[in-house]
Amino acid sequence: MKRFDLINWFIKKYNYQSYLEIGIDAGKCFRKIECKKKISIDPHKGKTIKNRHYRMESDKFFEKNKAYFDIIFIDGLHEKKQVLKDIENSLWCLNYNGTIILHDCNPKSGKEASSFKIGGDWNGTVWEAYAHLRATREDLTMRVLNIDYGCGIIQRGSQKLYTGKYDNYQDLVDNRNNILQFITMEELEKWPICV
Repeated sequence: MKRFDLINWFIKKYNYQSYLEIGIDAGKCFRKIECKKKISIDPHKGKTIKNRHYRMESDKFFEKNKAYFDIIFIDGLHEKKQVLKDIENSLWCLNYNGTIILHDCNPKSGKEASSFKIGGDWNGTVWEAYAHLRATREDLTMRVLNIDYGCGIIQRGSQKLYTGKYDNYQDLVDNRNNILQFITMEELEKWPICV
């Protein structure tokens, strides 16, 4: 299962009608999304996605945006500070019972979790942004489906806060299950997060 499969699963399950993708790259994921209204943002890519792509930084898009979305996929700049901004901005324009999918939540090595790209797979510090919200936002429901580098699922709801450390990659190694709160597809199908 890939990220676009998960996104399409949510779209079908909840009859979502509007989709926003932050960080489109070459459009591989965006093109596979089956949703009535689709919009993408990326300051560098998207030449082949006409009339639905905003070639700008996500902060600038959110400054001007007045639309609301049912599902938002965040796969932009893989740095904690920007990921937190993208999540906060997404929550402001997320419809009631909407879902945010956050890519790259489960790096498998310190190299993949580096704050800068060294070469090969790079998840960056996305997991740190996720962990920060797990430790500070009681008003969210958060889980990670362990597919495609870890897809975080964020919705409005409630959660017991994570109280451990998340200062460096070793903290993730030591507390991966507690920080990420893995969920299986079978559990996701039986337990609707949206309420």
